[in-house]
Amino acid sequence: MKVVHQDQIYGLPLGDCHEIAPTMDDQRKRNTLKKLFHKESTKMDLHKDPVPNAPADGDSALMMGVELSTSTSLSNAASSASQLFHQSESSQAFQEACEIAEQLFGIVKDVSEATELLSPLKSASALMMRGIQAVRAVHNNSTSWVDLCNDLLPHVSQMEEWKGQLEKKGVIVSRGCLAVLNQYLNIAAEIIKTAAEYGAKRANFLGLLRRAGTVQTEKEEIARLRQKATNMWQAFIAAMNMDVFHGVDQIQAQLAMPGALAATLTRSIGVSVSRTAYGTKLDICEEGTRAEVLMEIRTWATSVATDGQIFWLKGAGGTGKSTIAATMTREWSQQGTLAGRFFFSPNNVAERTTDNFCLTIAEDIAVNQPILNGTVRQAIISTPLDHFSFDQQFDRLVIRPLLAYPYMHSLYIVIDALDNCEDLDQRERLLETLMRFLPSAKQVKILLTSRPLQDITAMVNGCPLVDSGHAELLDSQDKAHKDIEIYVERKLGNHPMVSAEQRHMIVEQSGGLFLYAATICRLLKDLRRPTLLRAVTFSGSPQGLAQRMDELYLSILKQVCVDNTLDESFMEVLSTIIMAFQPLSINTISEYLPGNEYVAHTVQSLGAVLKTDGPDHSIKVLHPTFREFLLSDKERATGFLVNPVESHVKLAYGCIGVLEDLLCCNVIQIDPKLQSTPLNATIPDLGSRLAQYISPAAEYASVFWTHHLEASDPDDSRLLWSRVLRFLSEMLLNWVELMSWKGEVVRCIDGLSRLHTKAKQISSESLDILSHDDMLTIRQAHQFVVYHQDVISESALQVYSVALFFTP
Repeated sequence: MKVVHQDQIYGLPLGDCHEIAPTMDDQRKRNTLKKLFHKESTKMDLHKDPVPNAPADGDSALMMGVELSTSTSLSNAASSASQLFHQSESSQAFQEACEIAEQLFGIVKDVSEATELLSPLKSASALMMRGIQAVRAVHNNSTSWVDLCNDLLPHVSQMEEWKGQLEKKGVIVSRGCLAVLNQYLNIAAEIIKTAAEYGAKRANFLGLLRRAGTVQTEKEEIARLRQKATNMWQAFIAAMNMDVFHGVDQIQAQLAMPGALAATLTRSIGVSVSRTAYGTKLDICEEGTRAEVLMEIRTWATSVATDGQIFWLKGAGGTGKSTIAATMTREWSQQGTLAGRFFFSPNNVAERTTDNFCLTIAEDIAVNQPILNGTVRQAIISTPLDHFSFDQQFDRLVIRPLLAYPYMHSLYIVIDALDNCEDLDQRERLLETLMRFLPSAKQVKILLTSRPLQDITAMVNGCPLVDSGHAELLDSQDKAHKDIEIYVERKLGNHPMVSAEQRHMIVEQSGGLFLYAATICRLLKDLRRPTLLRAVTFSGSPQGLAQRMDELYLSILKQVCVDNTLDESFMEVLSTIIMAFQPLSINTISEYLPGNEYVAHTVQSLGAVLKTDGPDHSIKVLHPTFREFLLSDKERATGFLVNPVESHVKLAYGCIGVLEDLLCCNVIQIDPKLQSTPLNATIPDLGSRLAQYISPAAEYASVFWTHHLEASDPDDSRLLWSRVLRFLSEMLLNWVELMSWKGEVVRCIDGLSRLHTKAKQISSESLDILSHDDMLTIRQAHQFVVYHQDVISESALQVYSVALFFTP
């Protein structure tokens, strides 16, 4: 483990730790650490403006509250209003005094009940207990005011920053986002003023007693203001979300935001923007195409029949299922009837499983149906995913909130490409859960798309919840040909290199397969050498759908690799794109492959099968069949077969290299003058600091380097394991610090668990790769983070001090 010198340690003096460490069991250690955190957190002041002392006179205190509400910085005002309650009451001492008094009078009351002679004492004790409870209720309201102000602080601080950026650049934000932002800040000012007024009125004990008579009214006022702020924040999110369909990149360009601000916006407005699971970047149907299928879905959606809550759209890969799903998603969103969606995809490891399915749907419900936002948020808080099974998650996060919907019309959930969920058991569990819970929520309807795989077909066919009129694409090739003809004409009608005869040939060759036509159209738009047009496009297609796409993919790849000297570099880039656990950008891949000069060239040359909007934007594999082709076998992917094991080894090296170049103590450069070990939650600009100091390559590497190592072959990774052990010995604490700043200590533990499991597998196979000391290093690294996860999660820099001192 890396040696941390005393002058590098952030934290308590050594003496403080040694005094309590020797006689403490595990649970007491954890409790003591939490107390130490509380003690340390009270030292920190992140605000430049000093907090004014609470005036002794109530009226002057009230005037101070008004001054706070009109402050030029609402974030400072929120902090100051919160401090009023801290100054008027000592929380811990107050609670302890109330508990002692309640216990004392409780004992007196119990004794007095033994005889009627003591009945006056009984009445007096009951009265005193009610008084204590009333005063405690006032105190609890104070805590609620503090929580409300503290919850408001990061939102207000960020929105003030956004407002300043937008007004400075004179940008008009689409769909009135700036107007909603201003409304939110006005509500924040109202909350801060009200909090300051209540805080000032209890600046002394007499004021505290006066408030006891109105405690319920005050409690209701706090709840009202919190709900008001929540609704307006949600309105801002909803306003931003309406523009998601035009692309997050267009939004950022429109606002002309600096990189750090744009990154913070993406984090703040919810997973609807940041997750490709919502299908926001998928194309929709060209006008006039798929009219009959879309009409079938619309008819089912508006039907008042109580059965048939699931519409199953099935078809072979490339027939346009996801495009239809994206079209209906947009339509229902614009109508205000979309509940949630999940687009399974092999491009991202999180979208290949149902692990985050329920949470993703729930987050989307909160955005699409603001009236359910509070219900959904409460459900998310009370439903940690690791404590509940999938069906319980679906019930608590999706069904119960939707049952609270107050209107009568239907709400729609879109589940696209279920066949891309790699785990058959998870697919089965998802379908079973839908069939179990949907009957209890009659107004919820689900559009489900997939290839007609055997396991899906067996469960869906004959199910009374599945609409009997469910559609199958390519069951009538004449209709598909007509749609493809419209599509090709729209895409290539003005192309100078493609004649009407050639466009007709494309339609015929497609065989009703939209994917084939779309890929050809993208290829022709991007084709730089006209002489290759006929060779690539009109070489005579085999009959089967898979064979037709295989031939097209081979033609595209051969077109790029006409120069054999590019083959190795080309395949290195292509393998990285295919084997990454989530989409990477050109610049990120360049960091992982520093010696490869053809990253940008490779991606740009494959515009027919890959999509990216720039060097800093993720590269998307446009259809799963291209990935399947590259990972198939030597006969199908002639000369272009991707070797998964070799690719994972290279990616593991690349990830570790990026982390080694970045990691250090205090990686996001928190000013130690503020406090030696600040709580993560007290860093107001944490998001922007992460965006400033942590590149996308480092962000990906910090999470997935262990995944790539786990997927490697031990015989091919002996040198890699030596690199890993050196990394753990020298940079474990730095890596854990970074994961804490990101709020991902749990993923850090998961990564070390994967590492430990892989190491045990190697050891059990008697491979001469890891020694006993190596195994001990890996196990102790895992145990260290598990043991101290609570502490490290709260304060990243504590990894170098308190947690380290208490390590056995």
